[in-house]
Amino acid sequence: MDCAPSERAAAAAPVPVVLADARRLTGCFPAIDYFERRRLPFVVALNRFEGAEARRPEDVAVALDLDPGVPVLDCDARRRESSRRVLVALMEHVLSPPGPGATRPDGDDQQVERREPLT
Repeated sequence: MDCAPSERAAAAAPVPVVLADARRLTGCFPAIDYFERRRLPFVVALNRFEGAEARRPEDVAVALDLDPGVPVLDCDARRRESSRRVLVALMEHVLSPPGPGATRPDGDDQQVERREPLT
């Protein structure tokens, strides 16, 4: 399975999850490159299933050369609760304030103004 997003699918997915197969991580590079070039927030969900090689999320982040702060989560895409945890983590990632030195998603290289969360 190729992880590369089609232009149409990527436009319809405002907040993407890259579902990674531990046996074929290189297949995810096109999707990751696509989202990073557009500065779209995303998470990587490492799909776990019987017989899959056990990999630590930290090792997967290094292997995929992810930008700091991109979450790598374990999941079993066949399980509803596991998929739900990925989606909750995705929303937490998207809604968290940007780190120091972050730039705007529109490509403007000015630094993002940090704001306090609304209470």
